[in-house]
Amino acid sequence: MKDNLKPFRSIGMCILIAWLAGISARAANHAVEMRDFFFSPAVINVSVGDSVTWTVIEGNHDTTSGNPPTGATWESDLLFEGEHFTFQFTEAGSFPYVCAFHFGITDMTGAVHVASGPGMTPPTVNLTTPANNTVSNQTANLDLVATAADSDGTVVNVKFFLGANLVGLDDTAPYTASVRGLPPGSYSLTAVATDNDGLSRTSAPASVIVRHVVSYQPFSFTPNALTILPGETVLFTNRGGSHSVTGFGAEAFCGTPLVQFCNVTFNNPGFFPYRCRPHSSAVGGGFQGMTGAVTVANSVVRPPVIQVASPTNGQVFAGGSAVPVRTANVFDPDGRVLAVMFLVDGVPAGGDVEAPFEAELTGLASGTRVLTAVAMDNAGLSTTSAPVT
Repeated sequence: MKDNLKPFRSIGMCILIAWLAGISARAANHAVEMRDFFFSPAVINVSVGDSVTWTVIEGNHDTTSGNPPTGATWESDLLFEGEHFTFQFTEAGSFPYVCAFHFGITDMTGAVHVASGPGMTPPTVNLTTPANNTVSNQTANLDLVATAADSDGTVVNVKFFLGANLVGLDDTAPYTASVRGLPPGSYSLTAVATDNDGLSRTSAPASVIVRHVVSYQPFSFTPNALTILPGETVLFTNRGGSHSVTGFGAEAFCGTPLVQFCNVTFNNPGFFPYRCRPHSSAVGGGFQGMTGAVTVANSVVRPPVIQVASPTNGQVFAGGSAVPVRTANVFDPDGRVLAVMFLVDGVPAGGDVEAPFEAELTGLASGTRVLTAVAMDNAGLSTTSAPVT
């Protein structure tokens, strides 16, 4: 009996090897960034045979399957900045996961959706604008452009992410979006293309650095007190007069000469005072006059950004009709927006918990009404939009 089964086993083994070879030929690697305290992108679609590589960009994290974590499918060690972990998915299904190290403290969760099917290949996608390592000053207005194609079908849409924030969606090439009023900091932008088979692929991330700006003129620095994160950059720029930007001890700032401008990147936490040598004087153990200080903290919490896209200011609706409300440019610089509430004359009238944040307001009486939108982030901070009448 055993001898009679040998040919079938050989045939079965050949089929298995051919199937695995087919998977290997189509396999792709997908990148997920691990930041404080979120995965980017948080949800990713892959194919059977594909692998996912998690890389720590900020902090210390792990990736563990299950929510709550079980580690039954995969479990990395605690990873430090620059370290990574790769896992290959050999079967279809949905696989939620968490950072077990922070489980119960933050909502650092994600999911990998694995699809299968003969000849199914995820689309390709490239974020072409902005270029990687783009540098801007003070606040940045970014135009995002991506290219995408699908070898065995069509591209359904391209989503644009700022960290964990969905900041745009376009279903027609050329795929574009925009981000306005990006505050100083370091950011990662990605584009995610989805095809008609439901498969997705994430572009390589583009790093964007927005520098803090301190201007100086007779006889002050503006702002003269600044709190930033390690690795962020400050541009000191002269608006009038002859000045130096001279630091003390561990941080020399721009040195002792008179300067028109200079860039200083602060890599280590601490308190770093500075002064203009010609316009400050020693008093006791310090200085007075034209002075300032930069505090570099391991944790700086920044509020979200939000605008109302529609209705527009002054738009007229019939009394009692539904008023569609849509937001634009909603993101959180160091986390993600959890919800948006819409207020009419200061009274809550609707809301949404998923991007793009929108609602339909009903039951509004005739008259002049003032609409605002409030974005709430995962750190408990909120920002109210400019009012729309």
